[in-house]
Amino acid sequence: MSINLVLHSTDAISYTAGTASFYVNWNNFYEDDPYATYNVSFSLRSQTDSNIDSSKVYQLYLENFGTTLRTIEGADTNGNSNNSLAIGYLDVEESHSTQSKHLQASYSTNPPTTIQGRPEGNIITIAFRDLDKVKPIPTIIPKFVLFLRFEKIQ
Repeated sequence: MSINLVLHSTDAISYTAGTASFYVNWNNFYEDDPYATYNVSFSLRSQTDSNIDSSKVYQLYLENFGTTLRTIEGADTNGNSNNSLAIGYLDVEESHSTQSKHLQASYSTNPPTTIQGRPEGNIITIAFRDLDKVKPIPTIIPKFVLFLRFEKIQ
């Protein structure tokens, strides 16, 4: 079973300082199996934004997801469990004719992230961050469309 969730920035219940929050009623999508495991993949495309710096690497984070995201980051060989985690990087695409930039990631740009159990809260928050990972980038607030795909693997 797979679930496709489409999030438009214009539908966010709040969107400031590089962080967008959306209401999602997960009961409409997920089975009642609280122990299921899902691979999460995504694609994203933003409108142009003059504050996007083409020399930086941007990441897309899921914040306060209400479930456990599992990954191995850096030298951590035990696997990192976290409620806030980068699910992939975003390419900075530049139009040569207008010098405008937008963020983008196709479905195959990043490997899937595995989540254990269904999200518990009805608010999903995404954030644009750079490699410092400290906080969202307050000047990056372009309109965007984000496709999240949840594929049940067990």
